[in-house]
Amino acid sequence: MKKDQLEQFISDNRAEFDEAIPSLGVWANIDKALETGKPVQKKRFWKLSRIAVAASFLIIAGIALGYVMATPDAHPIAHTEISKDYQDMSAYYERQLQDKTAKLVSYQHQDSSIDRDLEQFDQVLEELKEELQNVPKGTEEKVIHAMIQSYQAKIMLLDRVLEQLNHVNHPKNNDNGSVKL
Repeated sequence: MKKDQLEQFISDNRAEFDEAIPSLGVWANIDKALETGKPVQKKRFWKLSRIAVAASFLIIAGIALGYVMATPDAHPIAHTEISKDYQDMSAYYERQLQDKTAKLVSYQHQDSSIDRDLEQFDQVLEELKEELQNVPKGTEEKVIHAMIQSYQAKIMLLDRVLEQLNHVNHPKNNDNGSVKL
């Protein structure tokens, strides 16, 4: 409706508009709201309801996020591609360690410091295995790399000890006939 049409409609129906008069309570609430500058109760209700809905959403989202973060191994390493690589790498190094440890036992060495060093390597490897189960997704490779380095260091230590024991138990002769230690 255009403005002229609206005015014409109001003029034509003026009597009907004047019949319906709100109660005095309605006018009292309007006057009170205008005097204090407070919005009408209806607006306040909607504002509070929006705040309540937003707070409920945040609480539910927080609970859901907390639940997801607290669930142990939501992405277990046994089901990833890294798992296959990790298992292959672990099996390879464990076989090498078993072979070298068996050779070391065959020499019947009495050096307890070597045993302590090997135990320390074992403790580090166990800690890394536990850490691998709890690391965030995408950082498993760093832990696996640290495990590889630990395996390699342990194998290197065993190689050196075996080499020294081999030289002590089986000395080689030099070209000039002297014994090499």
